[in-house]
Amino acid sequence: MELLPKYGVIDDLRTRAEEWQEKHSVATPNDAVSLVAGAGIDLTGGDRLVCPSPVCMRRQVDTLFKRAWHYFDEMVVQDIFAPTLLGEEEGTPYGLDVIREVFLTHIEPLLYLREIGAEDLVDFQPKIFCEEHWEEHAREQGLDSVLALTGSLITQLRSHVRFYYEDGDSGNRMYRIDYPDLGVSADLGRESPPKFESSASVTEYHIESMQLEELFRWHIACLTGDIATATKLKMPLGTVHGFEASLLSLSRPIEVSDVVFQLQLPVLDGLPTSTLIKLREQESDSFAKFRNSLRRAAQERLKAGLSDNAKLLADEIRMDVIEPSLNVIRQRLASSQKAMVKKTSVGLFLGAVATTCGLLYNLPPPVAISAGMSAALTATGVAANKQIEEESDVALDDMYFLWQAERHAH
Repeated sequence: MELLPKYGVIDDLRTRAEEWQEKHSVATPNDAVSLVAGAGIDLTGGDRLVCPSPVCMRRQVDTLFKRAWHYFDEMVVQDIFAPTLLGEEEGTPYGLDVIREVFLTHIEPLLYLREIGAEDLVDFQPKIFCEEHWEEHAREQGLDSVLALTGSLITQLRSHVRFYYEDGDSGNRMYRIDYPDLGVSADLGRESPPKFESSASVTEYHIESMQLEELFRWHIACLTGDIATATKLKMPLGTVHGFEASLLSLSRPIEVSDVVFQLQLPVLDGLPTSTLIKLREQESDSFAKFRNSLRRAAQERLKAGLSDNAKLLADEIRMDVIEPSLNVIRQRLASSQKAMVKKTSVGLFLGAVATTCGLLYNLPPPVAISAGMSAALTATGVAANKQIEEESDVALDDMYFLWQAERHAH
């Protein structure tokens, strides 16, 4: 960061930012299966959904890829750098302090992407966020049905968060919000409003309601920006935050991408993201079959109209399609392995018997040993061929890729 004010670094970065924005100003057709990452997993920090610490910023990358690696080729995330370099405040370009703060806060996930070999799987696009005109922009993006439910949604938001306050050094109360599902605690950014300090009739509940209304507007503004980006790029949108997911489901019917994005695979818990990415590259054919099977399963359930809840459908696919197939693969290979060990042991025993009998019948040692080796190799070869055939059959299974990934997790 010490180099930013030196050697024309800022000017060079601004030139690069201009070139980048010009290149991405028009959406271009893309055959890749892509996803726009919503607020909370779009690799930005310092807002109400993401802790800005380096550890938490890295965790965003892992959370995004754990939800998306098994289906999507490319993830579109927030470009925070270009808008900062090219933006202005009251007609003046942002100063060095602002640029340095943004870089320090957001550089960690970029470094982590390079570390795990995932930088080519991510595309950066600027998102529009406008809290001032949130209702107008929401209507532009077709969120009228969401706005009509504002009252009940704010009540629902209350169930997603824990509201509390802390006494500040100056004696004023600082209001905060906890998101238990995300493990995030957010500062609401202001002290107790002065007009409330002298009013005994205003309770903490009224202050909480006011803050929740503001928080609701903030969520709508974030969702509006995400939907606008997804619409522009003609891509699906994914979010891991329960409340925003409910808002998104109200805005349109669920799609295949919604279902597979909600799919979680506990068998791979603990497997590093970098290993998943490498395995996906190395086993591209079996990965393609695995992904196609997920698409078919999601399409069948959506066509049947069994539910309009993406998470419930994803859990159903995991329980009815993925787990049974994995169990069959495990059992077949374990049974084949056991049979091979048994037949190999029998073959070695028969070989030893043949050698001994040959020596007892006064056959020359080379002839007796050759007979023993032939018996052993015949039995062992049959078992090995059977094992190879079994593994070849299993490799044709749609879940073979996931089984391979599971092996790396243990």
